[in-house]
Amino acid sequence: MRERSGVFILGLSLTLLQNVDEHFSRYVRMLEKQRIIDEHELSQMKEDKECFLEQAVENYIKCLQSGERHNLRVFRLMSLWFHNSGSIEVNKMIKVIVTPFT
Repeated sequence: MRERSGVFILGLSLTLLQNVDEHFSRYVRMLEKQRIIDEHELSQMKEDKECFLEQAVENYIKCLQSGERHNLRVFRLMSLWFHNSGSIEVNKMIKVIVTPFT
């Protein structure tokens, strides 16, 4: 009788482990899909941020070029540049407007 109950418990344990493993696998697949979606959204947000930054710098440059001689917007442009000095495109844009003065 004890052998039968031991076999029954072992079989029940294996069934439970298989169910847990199946649920775990499903959960891992779901998390993997969400991770891929999140990574895509993050990269899209970074691209958008860079695009908006470049547009802002370009528009500040245009404003300064067409504006009055003592325009305080130059400080906002320099602030954008200093805070985003790692951006290659922003550095190129600043170099183009600074080169004639050097």
